[in-house]
Amino acid sequence: MKFLEQLQQRPEWQRKMILWLVVIILGILLVFLYIRSIQKSAQSANWDDFFKRLNVSSLQEGWNKTNDEIKQSAPQVNQSEIDKQVQEEMERQKTEFEKQASTSNN
Repeated sequence: MKFLEQLQQRPEWQRKMILWLVVIILGILLVFLYIRSIQKSAQSANWDDFFKRLNVSSLQEGWNKTNDEIKQSAPQVNQSEIDKQVQEEMERQKTEFEKQASTSNN
């Protein structure tokens, strides 16, 4: 009780500082205990059972099926055909530019 009486005799700013120090120290202690608890739980967990219940294999099968569907629905592209189309477009734009240049010079 003597401690509380001494604390009551201190100025308000000192009492607030003491209060906040106690709150911070208790908070740090609780966070430390929480982390330790998580570590112990993680170490003692049955991870094989966890992954079986998670059913990762069915997720992988669904992913592969989706990839196959995307590949089948995507158009097949021939690189030489693309090169040919790009070359034709460049030639078309070149002739168009030359026409505009000749009309602006006249």
